[in-house]
Amino acid sequence: MTKQETSSFQKILVFNTTARDSTGVALSFNGKSKKLVMPVRAQDLQKITDELLESTKTSIDQIDAVAVLTGPGSYTGTRMGVAAANTLGWLLDKPIFELKGDSLEGALKSLKNSPLKPVTQATARY
Repeated sequence: MTKQETSSFQKILVFNTTARDSTGVALSFNGKSKKLVMPVRAQDLQKITDELLESTKTSIDQIDAVAVLTGPGSYTGTRMGVAAANTLGWLLDKPIFELKGDSLEGALKSLKNSPLKPVTQATARY
């Protein structure tokens, strides 16, 4: 997949559950992004995702792809984000991208600057 192909995805939902005491979700769209980071653990990922989608007036079926940060970080938290990304990608029949690292800002930057290759199933690393 080339950079051109990566940028063809209009709306990419990004999960970051690598930190022990915060969970972040971002929506990257048209070269811009909106993020929501809360001081809660990964079990609140769905709630945060719903809040972000509501604030951007985006329905879940408008998502073009799902991305997840795979660590390093909290292994259990990372697995929760990976499981959510895999499930959402499978349910919506959308591509899944793994983003290395533990920084939501870094992940959003890599979405803009680096070609990404979709994976069949994301995996957690530690």
